[in-house]
Amino acid sequence: MSVPSWVEGFAGTVQGSFFRPPAFVDVDKPAGATSLKAVVPDMHSMLKSYISLQYFFFSPNFVWFVIAAMVYVVFPYDTQASLVSHLATRAVINTGLVWVFFGFWHASLYGLGWGTRPFNPNREYKFSKLGHNVFYSTLGALQWSLWEMAFLHIYSSGRLPHDSSISALIVWSLLVPLIRDLHFYFAHRFM
Repeated sequence: MSVPSWVEGFAGTVQGSFFRPPAFVDVDKPAGATSLKAVVPDMHSMLKSYISLQYFFFSPNFVWFVIAAMVYVVFPYDTQASLVSHLATRAVINTGLVWVFFGFWHASLYGLGWGTRPFNPNREYKFSKLGHNVFYSTLGALQWSLWEMAFLHIYSSGRLPHDSSISALIVWSLLVPLIRDLHFYFAHRFM
């Protein structure tokens, strides 16, 4: 199936698929052995990507935005519910979302075998490792829910001002991936 050139790379896909390696990957080498020097952008290319919004539409950032927007629309905040009730509801929604998202990737890559280039081909599948990952992902979702409710509470009580306009939503939707890039870069530099 041929993908139009203007669509290539949309949402981080390769030829319309999330399961194909990018063109720069040498598939004759083991996974992780291809040099990244050819694709590490210089400052000019990186700025161009940010200004043209390629970093948003031609990366997984767009997928995450769509998922967040769907959750916001399908599971709106219930500001009339008690804080404990609302926290429990959001914890179930967020944990379910994490399980579905990571469950999809786990089932498709390991169960259905759609991932044909494992990073470690000698890796043994262990249910204890799966349990470990599920446990800590669940803890992350619960912590995410606590932070979400804390911010919702301080916003709704007027202790922290916020702008609920559509323009603010658009601006923050585009800024969050940039902030995450900076955080990721500096956190790893400090490590």
